[in-house]
Amino acid sequence: MAKKLCKLAKKLELKEIAAAARSGDFICSKCGRTASDKKSLCRPVGVEEL
Repeated sequence: MAKKLCKLAKKLELKEIAAAARSGDFICSKCGRTASDKKSLCRPVGVEEL
């Protein structure tokens, strides 16, 4: 995924957001979104680290 979830959310790209969030291995410490790839988030933190 090339774009961050924050940018996709502004454009309402729900299919891409859903695909990135399915496993939710990472969470953004800024907005709280989850994603399977940390590159999809602004400030990723591993769920295991919390």
